[in-house]
Amino acid sequence: MPWFVTDCYLCTNSKIKETHQQAKPESFFHEHHLNTNIQNLFFFRQHFSDSYCLRITKTKFMSNAISTTSSAGSPSAIKTILLAGFIAGTLDILAAITVYAFIMHRTTAKNLLQGIARSVIGVFGERPTGDSLTLTLAGLGFHFMIAFSFAIFYFLVFPYLPSLKKKRILSGLLYGIFVWCVMNLAMLPLFHIANIPHKWDNILRGMIILMLCIGLPVSLIVSRYYNSKNQL
Repeated sequence: MPWFVTDCYLCTNSKIKETHQQAKPESFFHEHHLNTNIQNLFFFRQHFSDSYCLRITKTKFMSNAISTTSSAGSPSAIKTILLAGFIAGTLDILAAITVYAFIMHRTTAKNLLQGIARSVIGVFGERPTGDSLTLTLAGLGFHFMIAFSFAIFYFLVFPYLPSLKKKRILSGLLYGIFVWCVMNLAMLPLFHIANIPHKWDNILRGMIILMLCIGLPVSLIVSRYYNSKNQL
């Protein structure tokens, strides 16, 4: 083999070795850079996943908190009816005792309540004639049953009569007149408990008590319930 061929061959081998030696660090650098990028990608993906889960958890927590607050602050129909009936019944019986027992001295609180009990029980059977605490408490219970009945009726018809929503005070006063008409023109005469009143002073006195003590508080309480419900 000629010398220049040998030198050329040796030179070529030397260049190939140098190329391989240079390629190894470059390949190692690229591999290291690729591994670093993959690690960064996995880290970013994990960080994004944790952040996304945290945001979802916060969103669900806030939604549940808002839902719970709305449920807690939302009005209750049963509570509204109970409140309206209790306040109306309490005001009505206190007004009746004050007017007829303490101002006019026509009766006493005990006789007034026992009269209610005798009238209601007499509708279904023989009228009791005794004088006991049980009869007095029964009269008080019957009185509140009647008050709750009128509160329930007003609560049920309120959504269907727009005029009740627009004029709460006037509607309540008119409802008190309606209650007086139902009791004195229908219920009491129908069950032979009392005759239809004919004296204007008795009529006006009874109407005013029912307008202020039953109609007005029932109207205000029920209308407040529906206004709160519409705002949620």
